[in-house]
Amino acid sequence: MQIDIDLLESPLAKLSGGQKSKIAFAQVLYSKSEILLLDEPTNHLDASTKDFVTTYLKNYKGMVMIISHDIAFLNQIINKTLFINKVTHKISVYDGNYYTYKKKYAEEQRLCERLIVQQEKEIKELADFVQRAKQATQTNHAIKRMGQERALRLEKKRSKLQSRDRVVDTEGYTKWRLRSVLSNFLFYEEDVNKKVGILSPGEKARIALCKVLLQKANLLILDEPTNHLDPETQAIIGGNFNLFEGTIIVVSHNPSFVEQIGINRMLILPSGRIEYYSHELLEYYYELNTIDDEFTP
Repeated sequence: MQIDIDLLESPLAKLSGGQKSKIAFAQVLYSKSEILLLDEPTNHLDASTKDFVTTYLKNYKGMVMIISHDIAFLNQIINKTLFINKVTHKISVYDGNYYTYKKKYAEEQRLCERLIVQQEKEIKELADFVQRAKQATQTNHAIKRMGQERALRLEKKRSKLQSRDRVVDTEGYTKWRLRSVLSNFLFYEEDVNKKVGILSPGEKARIALCKVLLQKANLLILDEPTNHLDPETQAIIGGNFNLFEGTIIVVSHNPSFVEQIGINRMLILPSGRIEYYSHELLEYYYELNTIDDEFTP
């Protein structure tokens, strides 16, 4: 873990987020437990420490359960993915790493969409028949009975189809501009009325970033702003910050987010040299990165 004696003798309160993560991680790994429960284990870790942790967990003999938004890390570690549906609150288990899960989930969604199209077609056909049955003469008892039976089938199919959809309440959506801003940070419907104290770490991070942009400052200083954010949220937040017209100084171990927000220069530490940003140069310094964080984009 590259924890030297000077770090061990320092009070915990004086350590950085990355140093605290290393100390906590070292304690967990030293315990040699049968089951590890890890929540965002790569947050604040530099490249070399992250590589060590990845290798260690690959060879870990026990069970490891991980909550993480670090896709590259997950794809090297996990062999099962648990997906929690935010609408139904049901849990599905997929064999394979994160990329395998995304592929299987996308296929399920395509199948679901095809089923919805088929159901909509059946609903239209049933509705047309029910309408014709209503217009039939009173003496045509066979058609009337068939119309009643298919009206019941029509109601069941409509109820089933509607249960798949999330109804969006747009009341007040055009008022104060706040709802519009909050929606840019993935807060919808009843989310806007939640107390901050009950929000998850990821939701709190989104609120903090939203408040930063609302202040209309001409300089933003961000320290690991993507911690606790899932990849889709990172892309949306990155797009919002890409539209920021002022200066952004960001410390980040997330190269993809750095590119999303449009950073165009890098501060190389400890030399203090400033260079124009390029993906190749970033990868070069990322490989050279040590426990002392050799660069800050």
